[in-house]
Amino acid sequence: MGIWDTVARAFKAKDVQANGEALLSREPSGSPDGPVSPEDVMVGCALTSRDGALHALSARAVELGIAEDEQALVEAFLQRENEGTTGMMDGFAIPHAKASTIKRRAVLVAKSNSAIASWETMDGEPVSVIVALLVPEDQAGTDHLRMLANMAEALMDSRFRSMLRRSDDPREIAAEVNRHLQ
Repeated sequence: MGIWDTVARAFKAKDVQANGEALLSREPSGSPDGPVSPEDVMVGCALTSRDGALHALSARAVELGIAEDEQALVEAFLQRENEGTTGMMDGFAIPHAKASTIKRRAVLVAKSNSAIASWETMDGEPVSVIVALLVPEDQAGTDHLRMLANMAEALMDSRFRSMLRRSDDPREIAAEVNRHLQ
């Protein structure tokens, strides 16, 4: 069993797949095909540190109307990082935040042009692809865990990871993430 299997099983063990419920509802800000729209995907980013990446994601969330307060969102991301790194393996990180500043559940994707070596990961490799999960505080709990479990399960698929690494097309990336989250 690989690390991705272990991560997905750990989240699923918390019984977050209740009633076969979809990961995220199709909300107006997403695409017609799922919760992630091309606007939720940032490619060609010049990210050099974990904290810089979290600031960039937070700024984007405010710009898109997902969150109201950039600094409060950064603090929510950092609070989660202080509990344990969200850096995974193979250049991926799954930062996640639940906070009152977040107005709707969302998934943001950021691809860095350079590797982020300062992000602690399970395999010691630098991060270049970030999939951020955002959940309003009043929807935390099973929604938050379900998002994590489904993303960890998606990252078990080597074709999914490969596509996310190679593509710089926000539409293609959004469609592939949606396919795995539905």
